[in-house]
Amino acid sequence: MKNPVTFGTTFIPKTSKAKNGTAPLYARITLNSERIELSLQRRISLDLWDEHKSRLKGSSAESIQVNRSIDRVYNKIYESFRQLQDENKMLSAQAIKARYLGIDDVSKKLSDILNYHKVNMKTVLKHGTLKNYVTTEKYLYEFLKSKLRSEDIYLKQVNYGFIVDFEHFLRTYKSKTHRPTPSNNGVMKHL
Repeated sequence: MKNPVTFGTTFIPKTSKAKNGTAPLYARITLNSERIELSLQRRISLDLWDEHKSRLKGSSAESIQVNRSIDRVYNKIYESFRQLQDENKMLSAQAIKARYLGIDDVSKKLSDILNYHKVNMKTVLKHGTLKNYVTTEKYLYEFLKSKLRSEDIYLKQVNYGFIVDFEHFLRTYKSKTHRPTPSNNGVMKHL
């Protein structure tokens, strides 16, 4: 039997930061009595705020826009909670906030992994081995720039097609310097 999890999201204006009748709007994520707040980067009119409904009163354009925004944020936070549950990740209010903001492990970029490897393996690997990794990194960045027209990609975008395209890039690579196209063994090492 699973442990019961209590999860909730409420929206509150920060009255302590109120100016000229407006206050910043925050989402409060609560999981098993652990709370964390998240700024929604918008200010609302305090006289329009309905504390019981956690929404703006009325049918003005501002009220409709803010209430729709609240609905979107709520759905995205709830989806972040469900994803973490489905992935059997450790649940916490901080983990839900990180998933919502896209700064959890799922949203790492290729450059993050390359930099992590470079920093952590610098003292472990010999210079000759390390320079091979640097060469692979140069090939990856050239591939991203020329074929994908991008500086970086998310790790979840690295799939079979990416690997096949990178292999083709290596096999047909024409260097601007006098570096030869990698041999079959070289291509396999870079992959």
